[in-house]
Amino acid sequence: MAETPRDELVARLVGARAQADPRERLRTIVDGWRQEVGQNRLPIDVVGLASARGIRVTPLDAPGWDGRVYVDEAGRVTVEVDGRQAAVRQRFTVAHELLHTAFPGFRRERRYRVDDDLELALFSRSRAEEEQLCDWGASLLLMPDELTWSHRADQGLRAVERLARDAKVSLEAAGLRLVERNTKPAAFLVAGSADDRLRVRYARVRGVRAFVPRGAEIAPESVFARAAAAGRSVRGVEPLPGRSSRLFHVEAKSYPVGRGAGARERVLALAWPSSGGDER
Repeated sequence: MAETPRDELVARLVGARAQADPRERLRTIVDGWRQEVGQNRLPIDVVGLASARGIRVTPLDAPGWDGRVYVDEAGRVTVEVDGRQAAVRQRFTVAHELLHTAFPGFRRERRYRVDDDLELALFSRSRAEEEQLCDWGASLLLMPDELTWSHRADQGLRAVERLARDAKVSLEAAGLRLVERNTKPAAFLVAGSADDRLRVRYARVRGVRAFVPRGAEIAPESVFARAAAAGRSVRGVEPLPGRSSRLFHVEAKSYPVGRGAGARERVLALAWPSSGGDER
């Protein structure tokens, strides 16, 4: 995140404190939203929270995008989501769209925001600053620090599963959140099948220098591939996919998407730097 906001709306969010971290301002706003309606347990009722703020949430059938937020002709803020998506994905979309309304002047200026694919965007670093902040704020809204302190990345994938279940979010969102708030270096990776090969779909590395390129092919003997074949949690020590030679302790597990012949391979992994690896 840039020290000085480049986006005009982000600059307005932090006001005169141009060097301030906009995430701290959003944290204050999001925590205030929850406290106003007394939501102090997981899962957060994000639709109820929106309603308490006078915002209408409507699921649509096959709209062609994940979600959008706008001010209707009557001046009411409306959030619309793709009703075909899984419930956990709809919850994140609603939270993301709500975060757009946290930026000053949304209702007055009758802004319109549409998001095509928030699942893919969740791990993207190339999005506009406002969009990145809405992703971050949505995760904070659904998984507040004060309600998730007992869920820790160093507890492994079981912690990811437990947080996803407790907060009613996707495994990907839970893993990303745990790595982000982990006090020690860690990485969270998502791999899937493409071209009959296992490849990296997303990766988030925190606290250690290691670049994991999207689309990187995963070696057949890796922990990721062995987890895909075994259908259970597998552990090992190896470099992350890509060019870094630093060794990591990796725990990976297969979580296929769908059933039967149409199922798609999905492998999630948590990783921690090993003291025995060199980085070149």
